[in-house]
Amino acid sequence: MSISFAVVVAAIDLGGMTFTENFTISIFNDPSDDPEEVLSLSDARFEFYPNPAGDQIQESDFHSDATNSIVAIDGRAMSSGELQQIQDVSKLPPGLYFLKVTLDGNEFMKKFIKQ
Repeated sequence: MSISFAVVVAAIDLGGMTFTENFTISIFNDPSDDPEEVLSLSDARFEFYPNPAGDQIQESDFHSDATNSIVAIDGRAMSSGELQQIQDVSKLPPGLYFLKVTLDGNEFMKKFIKQ
């Protein structure tokens, strides 16, 4: 069972450049899971705060076995590693980013603004 949805992201950077990106996000059940189980979007939720962020963001539902990466709006990987409950984003320039979390083979992505 899978869920797919389309996302269109448009942003204007501090220099006035406009970026638009189209994504299709698909979430799949692990084949070893019960085939009758339905994966819902609520299963794929993770939260972090504050957003917009200053020097750090904090995960509200921390999983020590998850990994994460921060991706810029243009697709550049800005950082990656083990998920930390408090993530340092102080070295990122201001802009729009995506926090991608991988847990049990599933990837979840949310956007955040770095001030």
